[in-house]
Amino acid sequence: MQLRASTRVLPTRSSMLASIRQAAPRTSAGALLYRSVSQSVASGVRRYVFKGDGRKYARCYATATSSLPAEHIAFSTSADNVHDDALLREIFDSPKAWKAFSRKSFSGFGKRTGLFLYKYLTDPEAFPVFAERTLQRASILSDKIVAARTPAELRSVIKDFDRLSDMMCCVIDLSEFIRTAHPDPQFVEAAEQAYAIMYKFMNQLNTNVGLYQTLLRVFADKAISADLSEEERAVGMIFIRDFEKAGIHLSPKTRGRFVSLASEIDVLGRRFVTGAGANESVMKFDPKELYGLNPDWAREYMSRDKTSITIPARSTVAQLALQTVHSGDVRKKIYEAMNAGTAKQVDTLESMLRSRAELARLTGHEDYATMQLQDKMASRPASVLEFLESLAASNLPLAQKEQGILEKLKQEQLQLQVPSGLKAWDRDYYAVRYHQQQSRSAASLYGLRDYFSVGTVIQGLSRLFTQLYGIRFVPRETQQGETWHEDVRRLDVVCEKAGHVGLIYCDLFARKGKTKNPAHYTVRCSRRIDDDTPVEGEIPEYTGMATMKDPVTGQIYQLPTIALLCAFESDGRPGPTLLHFNDVKTLFHEMGHAMHTMLGRTSFQSVCGTRCATDFVELPSVLMEHFVSAPEVLKLCARHYKTDAPAPPKLIEAQNKMEKLLAASESQIQIVMSLLDQHLHSSIPLQSGFDSTAVLHGLEKQWGLYPPVPGTRWQTQMSHLAHYGGTYYSYIFDRAIASKVWKNVFASNPVDRSAGEKFRDEVLKWGGGRNPWTCIEGVLGAEGEGLGKGDSTAMEKVGSWGIELD
Repeated sequence: MQLRASTRVLPTRSSMLASIRQAAPRTSAGALLYRSVSQSVASGVRRYVFKGDGRKYARCYATATSSLPAEHIAFSTSADNVHDDALLREIFDSPKAWKAFSRKSFSGFGKRTGLFLYKYLTDPEAFPVFAERTLQRASILSDKIVAARTPAELRSVIKDFDRLSDMMCCVIDLSEFIRTAHPDPQFVEAAEQAYAIMYKFMNQLNTNVGLYQTLLRVFADKAISADLSEEERAVGMIFIRDFEKAGIHLSPKTRGRFVSLASEIDVLGRRFVTGAGANESVMKFDPKELYGLNPDWAREYMSRDKTSITIPARSTVAQLALQTVHSGDVRKKIYEAMNAGTAKQVDTLESMLRSRAELARLTGHEDYATMQLQDKMASRPASVLEFLESLAASNLPLAQKEQGILEKLKQEQLQLQVPSGLKAWDRDYYAVRYHQQQSRSAASLYGLRDYFSVGTVIQGLSRLFTQLYGIRFVPRETQQGETWHEDVRRLDVVCEKAGHVGLIYCDLFARKGKTKNPAHYTVRCSRRIDDDTPVEGEIPEYTGMATMKDPVTGQIYQLPTIALLCAFESDGRPGPTLLHFNDVKTLFHEMGHAMHTMLGRTSFQSVCGTRCATDFVELPSVLMEHFVSAPEVLKLCARHYKTDAPAPPKLIEAQNKMEKLLAASESQIQIVMSLLDQHLHSSIPLQSGFDSTAVLHGLEKQWGLYPPVPGTRWQTQMSHLAHYGGTYYSYIFDRAIASKVWKNVFASNPVDRSAGEKFRDEVLKWGGGRNPWTCIEGVLGAEGEGLGKGDSTAMEKVGSWGIELD
């Protein structure tokens, strides 16, 4: 997105919920080498039929009127939609069908290409070469920017900055993905080398005073500045803010202190994150004390003579003990050990916070949160606090009502005459009991998986997007070397009006050594390229990645490309991989990010799709979670993997009921975490006697569900304090907005084309090129009136909406 690392591995619904369980006081780039496009590319369709796995499958290949290789041309298709729809389900549910479909059996289409169609990346040795070649081209372009003086030269500066960023992202984003996902260590090592080469150069660009001063000249020239589009202005300001966050506008002496502080913060942040997962304390129990805990879970911790069990405080078995051990005294001991934190970890956190606060003051900001929020929807910490406190006030009664249910369970189990009140160590134990009590239909709910094969869900998503946006998924045979594993399926995203608009590489199945964390990776963003101006000395290069020509404007764009990673596991029985309901929500969430990228059609990659404000980026993905439970949508994607019968409504109703259990309590925990993040990144760390634990306990007293437990310091385990730094509220903020958009726009008819087009035209297509508040105001209509100002009143109004899924 910027000249900094642009890779954004977006947090998923499941990872955000996991963060609550792990950190809260409970246990439970626009990546393309420059190429000049001087002619329009027309494509047709050639259709082949072959037999495989007892069925017939069709493959569509692009043919072209230009001299470019056919596999390098933007793909468009007139193939029968029904055929593609059935094929989607087959290739995700049947490995044999996928193998047959993806067989390289036709002359001219079986030759080896590079990863993601980058023609050079056919082997590990190509990565450093790719980086060096990009570095040379980027150096030429950066020199051109620095030398810009005439009005004509200055007018192209923002475009050139975006191209420069595009070059950086090309290598950095791709390398970041490969070193995370590629199973071959040689590719991983090569990607690391390429990443290091470009990251070093990128840091040089971030401190290039000439680049910064050229940008300032663009905005200082009244004639040029007045002529900038909203999108150009947004892109230009992104780069100016990034330069200034790097301290480039400071005096040499002050900049030296800035660099020192930045380095210190980096070291402390990494040390804090490492320490957040480390707790070396152990607890020793008589096995009888752990009554209720499954013996198999604790077997490895049992002494040889079986007279004691020694449990590490930071272990899965400790978390399970909190959920199952009957003794409240034992649970208290476990809770206190798990959340104690060390004095060393507290010191690391508070040192990091003080350094951040000092760095913010050094750059002219009141505090670190203020510095972080200047380009976010919230814009200032006071607005965030107004949102969070408004939300906390409306959500707390709901959460307390839920806690009352758990308290009654405790009273009944202990046969107490009067309620004794819930303690922090009681919550998980009685929450499990409550869920068990409410899920008497657990066996039938397990059967719900039979209606959610991976292929059925992907097919349903394609059907949903066809109805909402007029786009669908078309399976595409991959070239040799195009993907990092044979399990990866390629989907071309095809629009009924614009043709091929993007590529999605789906790596959805678990395998040994693969990360289990779901993630959306942007390998390349959309960007207009037909108006690129070749730079003297630069050799245009063709990478092989696809482009599209807008049928209305005639403009040519590089196609967005993303990779979706999940780790869905088979239950071992024959047939397709079946998904739990939460897995389905995860896939819908990821596809929300994907649609943001696919439908964002901006002229600049720096503001395309998910490259937008942090507190806006989760809106499309969280909104997609609402669709999962809608009957109209379930008709599209919930069908039995054997009989094709639709899922019984009673099963869905029961599942939806289970999803909502204790939802307000989970939300209240996340609100407290967000408030803690804000307070710790205010100016408080610079005050004498700063105590992060006192700040935490004060918030727990005001907004928490349980009184603070003396001796506990769970803020030492909240690694998000290092990663988010004043922006942790973003996810819950987007949940509130998504809930409102769902109710106002989609709830009455979730498959309505006019509703989909409204959301696309007001939100998705803009990416970060339009004020997010304007987008929200536009999509909500009358109820959004006044939100466009983005002031404290707007933040407070969002807080009043609430956040629960309906």
